[in-house]
Amino acid sequence: MPDDDLKQAAQLHRRWRGIGPVLFAIFYSLFFAAHLKLEKTAVYLKDDVVFAANTAAFCTDLTSEPAQAGARGSGQGSAFLLLHHHPARVMAVLWLLFSDSPVAAARHAVAAMTSAAGALTVVLLYLTLMCCGVARLRAVLFASVLGVSTAVGLF
Repeated sequence: MPDDDLKQAAQLHRRWRGIGPVLFAIFYSLFFAAHLKLEKTAVYLKDDVVFAANTAAFCTDLTSEPAQAGARGSGQGSAFLLLHHHPARVMAVLWLLFSDSPVAAARHAVAAMTSAAGALTVVLLYLTLMCCGVARLRAVLFASVLGVSTAVGLF
């Protein structure tokens, strides 16, 4: 590999080093604040409000005991439940230290995982744009537009 290519690759890695974690922190905070604002509304408390989503059922399935997991709508053998059940249960136990009810802790645990997924989507778009050679400011702008879009914020 020529010397110029190595220098260019090093510059590319140096350019995105600090902005990714900053974007993650900003959008995680934004999404979790939206959860706290919408927590007592019909979006969380009632199913089939947004695009026939089973929000309450999935939240209950993710944080219920392993024997009852999947009984409310996500399916007991679904890949979603297999991948996310144990981390959600661990986070629910951690949130139980900070909240007064197990239901609120379960809701916060699922919201923390969902907020992290949304923030990771923004960071991964930013990193993809940087790898494609888009300027740093433009990549931040495009990733931020994705993060504040209604679709990502709602889901």
